[in-house]
Amino acid sequence: MEEKLWKACEDGKVEEVQTLLQNSQININWQDNSEWKRTPFYMACRNGHIEIVKILLNDRRVDINKVNSNGATSFYIACEKGHIEIVKLLSNDNRIDINKADNDGATPFYVACQNGHIEIVKLLLNDPRVDINKAKNTGATPFYIACHNGQI
Repeated sequence: MEEKLWKACEDGKVEEVQTLLQNSQININWQDNSEWKRTPFYMACRNGHIEIVKILLNDRRVDINKVNSNGATSFYIACEKGHIEIVKLLSNDNRIDINKADNDGATPFYVACQNGHIEIVKLLLNDPRVDINKAKNTGATPFYIACHNGQI
């Protein structure tokens, strides 16, 4: 059952997700057996399935800050992949740990800067909760990585 939910979230199958969530026994925070240990919520955020993200956000069983094996949250992956509408949606949810870094110390803001997702960078720059100077474990800051990668 959990694998079906995970796959439906990965593939963007809204009706299937809604049906599966009706089962109160389902482990909604189940992580796949890959090396990455990703949840259904993570996969919806990763693949840009905003309707599924909205459905899952309304289900209080979802641990929205659960990390994968690399320490990345669903918010982090949405910032990394450039899914601006999902980032907007999640950043408006007070449950989100907006500065949660991965195992290497990279924050969601850092990966947005690294990947040149300017609209996400602008959005996060205007959020007083975001620590724009938090460096990775290597000491590289978001500003440094943006410059290094030629993200004008």
